[in-house]
Amino acid sequence: MVEVLLDRIDGQEVTIVESDCIPDSPTENSPVNEKLSPIQEFYNGQSIFITGGTGFMGKLLIEKLLRTCPGVTSIYLLVRPKKGKDVHQRTEEIFDDTVSVFKF
Repeated sequence: MVEVLLDRIDGQEVTIVESDCIPDSPTENSPVNEKLSPIQEFYNGQSIFITGGTGFMGKLLIEKLLRTCPGVTSIYLLVRPKKGKDVHQRTEEIFDDTVSVFKF
């Protein structure tokens, strides 16, 4: 489940996206019980705040963190209105887009 929270900071609407799709207690076969890479160890149990998450690189970063770092506690996104779209529309676009993975 993804939860979108709205707040106003200095007159600007700010969106905070929270996801609880990460299990609280890992199962026996989950990747958390396997040896973690240095990057996975660094992000294990951490909350991450991302600005620019609606851009190309931001979307790739979010996808990569969700896919490869199962120990991330929360990912917070700062989303602001842009090009006539409010924060709700821009947030929905993040989850509507698909990320293509190319393997060479």
